[in-house]
Amino acid sequence: MILFLCASPVQILRTIQLHMRVDEFKGESEICICDTFGGADEICERIKELNIFDSTSYLRISTLNKHKILSLPMEYYFPLSEFTKKVKRERYETIVSFNIASPQSFLAYNAQKNKGMTTFIYGEDAPNIYDYHDVIPNEHGIVVNRLFRLNHPIFNASRWYFSVPEKMQRLNDAPAVKMPQIAKNDYKLIEVLNHVFQYKLDQNIENADVIILGECFNVDGRLQNQDIVFYETLIKAFPDVRFALKPHPRERSNRFEQLCKVIESKGIPWELYALNENIENKILTSICSSCLISPKLVIDVEPRCLLLFNILKNEIKLKEGGEVFTRRYIELIRSLPSFYDQKERFVLPETKMEYYDVFSKWTQKTEEGVND
Repeated sequence: MILFLCASPVQILRTIQLHMRVDEFKGESEICICDTFGGADEICERIKELNIFDSTSYLRISTLNKHKILSLPMEYYFPLSEFTKKVKRERYETIVSFNIASPQSFLAYNAQKNKGMTTFIYGEDAPNIYDYHDVIPNEHGIVVNRLFRLNHPIFNASRWYFSVPEKMQRLNDAPAVKMPQIAKNDYKLIEVLNHVFQYKLDQNIENADVIILGECFNVDGRLQNQDIVFYETLIKAFPDVRFALKPHPRERSNRFEQLCKVIESKGIPWELYALNENIENKILTSICSSCLISPKLVIDVEPRCLLLFNILKNEIKLKEGGEVFTRRYIELIRSLPSFYDQKERFVLPETKMEYYDVFSKWTQKTEEGVND
C-alpha cells in the first residue's frame, strides 16, 4: 500500500497526477488529506466519488502543529490525534510526503520504519526551487529524537521528486527524480482535476492583463504593507491596465480588496488555472511566489513574469529580526530566468524605475496585441 500525505491543493494535484500517470505510483494506494486549508473536506469527498484511490481519508492534524521540542515525541508515544493513531495502526510499504518538515511526515515515518516500509519519498511542496536552511533539525532537536529512538525522515528519504532536481539542496545520497510535467492535451487527467477542485472559468483571470500573486510574508509577520503600497502606486500609474489578484491560500483577509479584482480560488491550485487558461498571454507579478515559475515547470508555458524580489527583499525580516533569505536562496531566485527559453520574459528588476520601465513596455505591447 502507498500512502500519500497531502496538506495543500497543489499537493493533491500532484498526487493525482503521479497516481494516474507514473507507473511507480499506480499500485494500491491511499490519499490522506489533512485539515490545513479551507475546503479540504469537500475535496476529499469528491475524490471518493471518483474512486481514484483505494482509500481516501480526511484527518485533523491541527493539534500536531506545535513547535515545542518534546511535542512530537510525546505525540508519538502517547498519541492524541486521529492521524497518529492511524499511521501507528496501519501498514504501508511506501509513503509519499510533500512537506519536508511537517509533523505528519515525522510521525508517519517513525510509525512505519519498523513495520515493513521500504520506501519514503519526498515530493516538492510546490513547483519551485528550494533552500532547506530553516527546516533542517538543529543539533538540540536531533539529540532529543535520539533519546526517544526516533529519526527525522529528512535524512532518510529513499527518493526525491522535484521539478528541478539539479537545483535541489541534497540532504542525503538518495536519487533525485524529475517530476513529470502535465500536458495541456491530457484531457482525461485535466477532467479529473477539474472535478476534484470544482474548477470553473474565472472571468477575473480571463479579463486581466496583469495578475498579482499573493504571498504569505505578511501572514507570517515578516512584511508590513510595503507590497500593497507598491501595487497601489502601480495600479494608479496605469489606469488602463486591468489587474487581478490571486490571494495566497493562507491569507485569511484580503488586503488588496480596494485595489483590484480578486480571483476567488477556493482551494483551486494555481497550476490548474494555468492548465485551463491561456496565462502565457498574461503578466504575472509578485515578490518571489512559486506561482511565477510553476507554469513553466509544470506545463512548459512561459507567461511574462516581473519580480519585486530585489526591490523588497530587504523589507522582509524574521519576527525576531534576522534575515529571511539566505545567500543560496537569493542565488536560486536570481537563476529563475535561466529556466525560460525566452529569458527576456522573466525579469528581476533591481530598482523601481527598472520595474516600471519593463512594465510599461510589456503593457503597451499587451494593448497592441503583441505577446513577445
